[in-house]
Amino acid sequence: MSRFSMMVVSLPVLLVCGFSSAQDNATASPDTGPFLKLCSHGDPPPCIDKPPVVTRVQSPTYSKEGREAEIQGTVVLEAVIGIDGLPSHIRVVRPLGHGLDEEAVKALNKWKFKPARSAGKPVPFKANIEMTFRYH
Repeated sequence: MSRFSMMVVSLPVLLVCGFSSAQDNATASPDTGPFLKLCSHGDPPPCIDKPPVVTRVQSPTYSKEGREAEIQGTVVLEAVIGIDGLPSHIRVVRPLGHGLDEEAVKALNKWKFKPARSAGKPVPFKANIEMTFRYH
């Protein structure tokens, strides 16, 4: 067994800590509106009453450069989870370099979600997603 592996933050932690919504005047795509915040006492409707839920995860692989340099750490990605449950507009917020950022983006492109909901309707959601690379 290789001493290198990739571990994604466990799903319960990812859902609680990894997602963050942001109010944004820009739109994610031509058919989406502004991003809504999660419902709270300070943010009444319209708001997100159900955040997205991960339904399919693809773990990234170590890049050759990352493996050779024995890089460990977390890549933080920002993405829009669309009403179709697919991530788009992915960008690296906190890079690791050595090809690991690109591997994290490739993996996230294969993820699938139940979309966020507001008043029962699917809505786009801006999320931060952490992918942690560890070797042992």
